[in-house]
Amino acid sequence: MDQQIVDAVSRPTVHVWEEDPGIHPSSRTPIGITARDPGESPLACKISEREPNSDDTRRHAIRYWTASDSLARTKDWLAQTSISLSWHPVMKGVLPVRIYAGEGLGGYYHRSSEKLGLEFHRTPSGIFSCESPDIVCHEVGHAILDGLRPELIETQTLEVKAFHESFGDICSMLSSLTLPSFCSAVIHETHGVINQSSRLSRMAEQLSSEVRRRWPGLAEPSAMRDMANEFYYIDPLELPIRSPAHSLCNEKHSFSRIFSAAFLDFLAGVFSRSSKSVEDLQQAANVTARILCQAASQTPVSNRYWSDMAANMLLVDMRDFGGEYESPLRESFSGRGVLLPGDLAGVSRNNLKGFTGAYIPDGPGRDTSDPAHSLSIDGEKYGVIGSFEVGVPRESPSIVSPRGSDPVADLRESKILAACFVDSLFMHHQVEVDKGLTISNSPMPAIAVGSTVYEIFKPDTGPARLRQVAFA
Repeated sequence: MDQQIVDAVSRPTVHVWEEDPGIHPSSRTPIGITARDPGESPLACKISEREPNSDDTRRHAIRYWTASDSLARTKDWLAQTSISLSWHPVMKGVLPVRIYAGEGLGGYYHRSSEKLGLEFHRTPSGIFSCESPDIVCHEVGHAILDGLRPELIETQTLEVKAFHESFGDICSMLSSLTLPSFCSAVIHETHGVINQSSRLSRMAEQLSSEVRRRWPGLAEPSAMRDMANEFYYIDPLELPIRSPAHSLCNEKHSFSRIFSAAFLDFLAGVFSRSSKSVEDLQQAANVTARILCQAASQTPVSNRYWSDMAANMLLVDMRDFGGEYESPLRESFSGRGVLLPGDLAGVSRNNLKGFTGAYIPDGPGRDTSDPAHSLSIDGEKYGVIGSFEVGVPRESPSIVSPRGSDPVADLRESKILAACFVDSLFMHHQVEVDKGLTISNSPMPAIAVGSTVYEIFKPDTGPARLRQVAFA
């Protein structure tokens, strides 16, 4: 008998949440599933907490097995993408996971601090983020994309950071679709029109109730984010820095909902061509996942990152599927304003020449060791002594046209976009500043140490710099 079959037969049945536990009171209940080992390669993970007995059905055991199973589910859909994936080298081949990292809100992926890996928290009201597959898979999505395109963490513009958040939500959605029972429930709930609001599109329902309790209006009524929405691309410079959840603002989680919705529309468009069975939905998920990940591995980091990403998705479809999914791709991303008519005109089979489907660090203008221009920003308005540097895109789009043809003008636009993004980070209390760099009596609010995902620090040599230390 095949060893994999023997291993599967010998593994016990454990109880996990199939999806987010839902907003209290919820009728959802855990399901029985064969235990999975997240430590298996590729993309091995190691949970720091002790494994409970498989027959333990108490809440703490369900939380553990849900987190473990969510880590394994992610590998299932990634296996369909034909992408060679690994964690960022700093992980040394194994992603550390802490499912009880203390009191807090949600989960984090850390790559550049002593909190390396994933960590999940418990809210004061008793909500454990690790018991939501939505949250666990979202954070794994950050880790996957960081391994695939590590230079994205150095680039401080809204489109790049919002794509990271969108990829996390898409990772959650695709991980859920690996479960036939979940697919069946979604088809029934939406009557086969899967880009309607449903358990598929709603992210982190349970946690959203805690967020709304603390900050009314910050989360959507039924979830932290709903990928089924009517948002349309707006220039980040025209967006407010803050807004209630029912509208867009210049904050990465808020803005990410545009790309997420376009991807869900694409998935729905592919699925609508089928007989709408569970198998058809899983096949549609496999196709769209492959196209997205192949494009993500190829697209250079530019000021038109989203448009170029969508254009690269069209090329992947031409190369791998003969253009079979061109229509739903075009309709989805042009329908959200990500692709403009001029962009669509520039996408043709002529672009396939030299299209490798892989990022080329030694190509023209591509250097992953120095992926971004460093621009200086005056720190006084933020309560920072002197100036500090931020990384902005240094590349041109591979397919769509740049916004301008003048390099000086492009760099000026990069600085404007970066300054706008930094404004948003400070106003959303996401930046911690080294004490030695803080202006006394600064008008900026104090930031609690450990609660932020960015920091301004002074390296041993060179000027102060803004860097991202975690993804939430």
